[in-house]
Order: sequence, then structure tokens, then C-alpha cells
Amino acid sequence: FQPKHLQPFRILLHTMSDNGKYSFSQNVYNVFAGLGTMNASILEKMSAGRWFAFQEIVMGSGNMCQRCLQSNLQLPGGIELNGSMLFRDRMYKQHDLSPPTIRKNHSFERQHLRRPLKAYVIHNKRFTDDDKIEIQAAIDEINKYTAVNKNQTTENGENLRWPLVHVSYISYPLIAAREEAKSQFSTPIIQSKTIISTPYIKGLYYPINERPLGIKRKIVIQLIRKATQLILNGFTIPVHPRENLASDGQLFTEMCELDQQFCMAVTERSEKNSFWCIDTWPEEIINENGPWSSKGIIDGGRTVMYPCNRTLLNQLRRKYSIDYHVKTMSNKTL
Repeated sequence: FQPKHLQPFRILLHTMSDNGKYSFSQNVYNVFAGLGTMNASILEKMSAGRWFAFQEIVMGSGNMCQRCLQSNLQLPGGIELNGSMLFRDRMYKQHDLSPPTIRKNHSFERQHLRRPLKAYVIHNKRFTDDDKIEIQAAIDEINKYTAVNKNQTTENGENLRWPLVHVSYISYPLIAAREEAKSQFSTPIIQSKTIISTPYIKGLYYPINERPLGIKRKIVIQLIRKATQLILNGFTIPVHPRENLASDGQLFTEMCELDQQFCMAVTERSEKNSFWCIDTWPEEIINENGPWSSKGIIDGGRTVMYPCNRTLLNQLRRKYSIDYHVKTMSNKTL
């Protein structure tokens, strides 16, 4: 029998969007599960006067992981239960892709210097038209350099100014599962919480104070080349979770360590804590938006506002060189 994390299963969920049409994410669920999905509305109609028996059932809630904040910002089970690696293995299998190379001690294991590395920029709906122009310009510049120097031998390649890497821009709705695939595909990582829960990867982040100004070609090139150099130089595996935190993540985790009352408010699910406490992003807290602002928000005719040690918050913002923004812009990982 296959290991449990590779066995097919069925997902029961609400897949209907607000406009009454099925979203493209339904295809994502179908591929990942293996046995497809069932809309909850169908089960509701079938359940009148009936009982259903399940061998195993796992219940959960989505909402972009906002309701599963931990003081260390890790995804529950990502490291201690090896959940990140098991999730990766299933993604490869369900898309009929060759299994990834296992590297246990450092990223340089079984690398081929004569073969350019592959990099992927994953489309994000938050990219503006100007962002996409800058990203494409960066991709073109890097790929042109690789094309010119791709015939360099290992010995000569050591004298190249930059490592060789080929970059592709992909959008998930355009990716179809292939019957056979010999090349490897790197699962996109777009959230800091996923990165710090995955000990075999190294996270690099777009400068947090530059991101509200839009994505720029020069910075994208710097990030891709820095990532390539990190891989070729060989960083130690496993990577300590704290090393993979962005500056805002480091601020949040340190604030949790220094202010226990605050930490309990944003991580513990209890009747004492309001929904607004745990349904939040660290960026909202750091930038004092929503219920974390000095004025709070209006919910059902009442003002919702949570006390925050603003003196400590200001100190940590200065420590991690984070500018204060009334309107937040989340980190993007490239």
C-alpha cells in the first residue's frame, strides 16, 4: 500500500464563488485529492433522514491561515510532523512529476554545475501591470545572460560573474497535469509561514519598505541571483526557522516573546478572545490597522479596538527597520 499521505481521498467543501460560478481552485482541489470534490450543498440535500459513515475525516477551516497563528508563525505540524515535506511529495505525485532530489545536509548535494538552475516566478493577482512589466524585464535580462554563457564548462563557469539560471513566469490556471514529466518542478512558496515551516528551503524576501513602491526589475534580478548563489554555495539543511523569517515575522515573534498578554490574544482560541483578535495578519498588527489602530473599527454598531503595547511595537519597528504604513502591503517572496 502507498503511504497514507499519498493515498487518494475526497474533499467536501464549498466551492461556489459569490457570482454563482465555480472558481478555478476547484480544479486544484480535484487534482490534489485524487478522488475529486463534493460540494457541501449536495451532501446537505442527500443528508435528509440519513446518516453517513466515514472511515476517517479531517475537519478544518480556510480563511488564508489567518486563524492558525502560532507565536513562532509556523504552520502547525509543518516541522514537527514533517507536514511540509509530505505536502510537497503529494503535489509531485498528483501532477505526475518526477520526485524531487532529496538533500539532507546542504543544498549543494547532487547539483550539476554544467546545467543552469531553473527558477519560477509565480503569477499573483496582486501584481499590477507595471509590476509584470518589471518582472518580465528582469526575466529577459537573466535569461539572455544564461543563453550567452550556457556553453561554458564547469572550469570556465567559475569565472562567470553570475551563476547561470533560466527563469520562467507561470500562472497556475495554465498548468495542466501531465501524464509523464522528466523535469522537476519547484512548488511555489508565497507565504512566510510556509517558508519557516519548511526546513529544507531558504527564504529571501523583497525589501519590505520598497514593496509598497511597486516591484522593480533591479531588485528582482538581485533576489534571483542571490538565491542562485545561495544554492550553489550550499546552505546548511535543516534551516533554523528563525533564519527564514522576514523582518515583519521577526518583529511579530519577538513581540510575542516580550508581551505574553498580546501573544495570548492573537494565538489562543477561547471565548475570552474576540474573533477579530485571531482573524488577522501580522502586517495588520505591525502597521496598526483595523482593530489594532488607535481608533479601532466599527462592527455591528460598536467599536472594536484591541490594546497594544505601542511603545514596544515602535521599538521593534526601529530595530527591524520597518517603516510605518497606514495601508499595509504584504511581503512577496520571489
